[in-house]
Amino acid sequence: MISNFKASQATLVRLKELEVISKILENSSIFYSVMGGFAVDGHMGSLTRDHDDLDMLCYRKEVDSIKGLLGEQGFQFSEQCLPDESVPYKFCNQEKTLTFHIIKKINGNFDIAFWNPRHLQYPCPLLARKKVVIDSVGFYAVNKEFLIDLKHKQRDFEYRHLDNPKHEKKYKDCLHDLEILKKSIFD
Repeated sequence: MISNFKASQATLVRLKELEVISKILENSSIFYSVMGGFAVDGHMGSLTRDHDDLDMLCYRKEVDSIKGLLGEQGFQFSEQCLPDESVPYKFCNQEKTLTFHIIKKINGNFDIAFWNPRHLQYPCPLLARKKVVIDSVGFYAVNKEFLIDLKHKQRDFEYRHLDNPKHEKKYKDCLHDLEILKKSIFD
């Protein structure tokens, strides 16, 4: 764990948003789970790097409820669809700093769509989540096994696009996340 890390103001804003969102969704009994960098740091118990965005999972049936509840707090969302589908696979706030990836259950598995291949399928037990805390902000995060697999896939995707500076940063973030996740398994 990186004990002397000092978070940027943008990361602290995302953490505050996470606190508000998690309280609203938990009070409404809506399933959600944080994935990505904040989930990694949640499992570590502190911030270990800066975060440009906040990625979450939710079920399709709860999209309207989430949009309504968070809309009351000033969040505005737009949907994104894959080119070959009319059904949204995620929805983001206007700044694209908050993204909900939509889970679809299929025959004992769950499907989420992002990167390449467009759809990733996992066994439902990997949806098991854990309550984690960063600086007194508690939230549900995807489990480490799922995170490690996602980070490996993201790392491979970002590596193929290193000619773009945005992907170079995300690639470095993936390497960082994988390193601390793997260390935490053996601690």
